[in-house]
Amino acid sequence: MIQKGSAHLIHQFATSGGLIATGVMLNLFLQIVITRSLGIETLGEFTLWRNNILLVSGGANFGMALLILKEVPKLRAEGNAGEQRKFLFFVISVLLVGLCLVSMLYWLFSPLPSASNIIFYLSCAGFSVVVLGASYIRASGDLVLALVLDNISVRMLLLGFLLIGLVMGGRLNVQILYFAAILVTASILSVAVWQKFRQNIRRVGHGAGVGYRYWSQETAGFFLLSVAYLLGERSTLFISGLFLPAFDLGQFAFMSMLAGLLMVPQMAVNRVIAPQMANKYLQKDFVGLREIVRIARWFLFAIGVCGAGVLYLAYPLAESATNAKGAIIPSVFFIMLLSGVVLCIGAPVGIGISMIGRQRAAAIVFGSAVIIKILAFYMLVPRYGIVALVLVELGYVILWNLIMAGRFYYFLQLEEQADKPVV
Repeated sequence: MIQKGSAHLIHQFATSGGLIATGVMLNLFLQIVITRSLGIETLGEFTLWRNNILLVSGGANFGMALLILKEVPKLRAEGNAGEQRKFLFFVISVLLVGLCLVSMLYWLFSPLPSASNIIFYLSCAGFSVVVLGASYIRASGDLVLALVLDNISVRMLLLGFLLIGLVMGGRLNVQILYFAAILVTASILSVAVWQKFRQNIRRVGHGAGVGYRYWSQETAGFFLLSVAYLLGERSTLFISGLFLPAFDLGQFAFMSMLAGLLMVPQMAVNRVIAPQMANKYLQKDFVGLREIVRIARWFLFAIGVCGAGVLYLAYPLAESATNAKGAIIPSVFFIMLLSGVVLCIGAPVGIGISMIGRQRAAAIVFGSAVIIKILAFYMLVPRYGIVALVLVELGYVILWNLIMAGRFYYFLQLEEQADKPVV
C-alpha cells in the first residue's frame, strides 16, 4: 500500500511539476527577451518592481491562501451553502482591508519609486485576486486549472504583449504591460471562481459551520506566518535594490532567475501535499502524514541536488543565450544553488506545520530567523556587497529549516500522544 501510495504521490508531483515548469520556462524566456532587447538594467528594475508587488500583495492577503486550502474542502464536504457564502464574504472583506492597510504602509515607508505609482498598487490588487482565486479553485479540486491561471497565464500574456510591442516598435514600459497581464488573468479567475462557488453551494449536507470568529483566529495565525515568510523570501531582493548598484542588481536578478528553477519541484510538491496533509491530520492518520513528508523530502532532495548540478554546469550556456557575459559569478551562483537545495528539502515540513494547526509557532520560527537575516543584511551588504547577500541568505535558510523540522516532529509527537486512548 505504501509503495502504491508513493507511486501515486510521485505521479501527482510530476503533473504539478510539469505545469509549474511550463510557467518557469515562460518566465525564463520572458527575462531573456527583456535582457536582450532592453538590457540587464531593465531586467533588474523590473525584477525589483515585481518582487515588491509580490511583497505587498502577499501581506495584503493576510495568509488567506492557506486558510482557503484548509477550509474550502471541509466546507464542501459539510455542504452548508450559507456557511460557504459567509466564508466568501469573509475572504473578500479581509482582502479589501488588507490591501488598504499594506498599501498605505508601503506608500508611507518605502523609499522606492514604485511607492508613488498608481499602477503599482493596482497591480498589487490584481495579483492578490490571482493568488486567492487560484487557491480557491485548487481547494475545490481543480489543480490543473489553478496552476494554469496562477503560474502560466500572467507570464504568457506579458510575453505576448512584450513581443507585440517589440514588433511594432516604440518605447516599451514593462511595468504597464505586466499590469495588463495581471488584469486579464484576474478577470478570468474571477469568472472561474464564481463558477466553482456556484457548483460548491449546490452540494447538500448538514455541516454546522464555525463562523467568522474561528476564521479570524485562523487567519491571524496564517497572516503572521505569511508575513514572516514573505519578509524572509522577498527581503533579499528588497535589500539588494537599496544597496547594490544597477549592474550588480542585474547580476543578482539573472542568477536568481536561474537558481529559481530549483523552486519548480518545491512548488509542485507543495501544491499537491498541502490539502493531503490537512486531510490526514483531520483523520488523525499520523502514519500517513509522516509518510507524505518522507516521500516528499526524498523526492525533493534527489531532484534538488541533480537540478543544482545541471544548472551550475550549464550556466555558461545561459550567459551565451542571453548575451549576458559576466552576469554570473561562479562562487556566488554556487552558494545560491546550495540555498535552493536546502529550501527544497525543508519545504514539506514548512507546509506541514501549518496544516496541523501550528501556524503561530511556525511564524515565531520564521520571524526570529528573518529578524536575524535582515539585521545581518544591513550590517554586511553595504560593505561586502553581493557575496555577503548570498552568504547571509544561506545561513538563514539553514537556520530556520533545522529549527522548523525539530518543531514539526515535536508537535506531531504531541498530537500522536494526545490521540492515544486512555487505558
